[in-house]
Amino acid sequence: VDALLLDNVTFLTGGFPAAYGNRVSSVMQVAQREGDRERVRGRATIGFAGTGGVVEGPLAGGRGSWIVSARRSFLDVFTDDIGVGGVPVLYTLNGKAVYDVTGRDRIWAVNLTGVDTVRLGLTEDSDLSEELSTLDIQYDGWRSATGVNWQHVFDKGIGLLGVSYSRAYVGQRV
Repeated sequence: VDALLLDNVTFLTGGFPAAYGNRVSSVMQVAQREGDRERVRGRATIGFAGTGGVVEGPLAGGRGSWIVSARRSFLDVFTDDIGVGGVPVLYTLNGKAVYDVTGRDRIWAVNLTGVDTVRLGLTEDSDLSEELSTLDIQYDGWRSATGVNWQHVFDKGIGLLGVSYSRAYVGQRV
């Protein structure tokens, strides 16, 4: 998850609230922030891990917002080997849209997607006496989770209905 999308992160190591009563180790709650409800704006970042950007803005009528983040690692642009015969490449796409249907009803959708690849093995600089140089390992993975939620505020409580779908794919060849 892009750090520019985070609103709040809570890490619980014990003494869990009732909602997490069945947990035996730890819980990390991650809350993603909403987009800007006033104007469309964007930010780009570049760092050792890669490059990316965040674009956000209001939905029509000012009753909601959207935010999207896309990132890509770029170490592979500078080298084809980080000492293990390859370089991992990562792409991420995260987004959230929120819409206030009424003063008591709100719907929102969230998506987190990541794709990664790496190829390990023989390179031009490989030491042929090392075991890794005799291998050709190719890996690619794809993970995505999407959720849609509806929240209704009652006179004496709050109701939340959520539907989510997640999928993961891992392919490898040795």
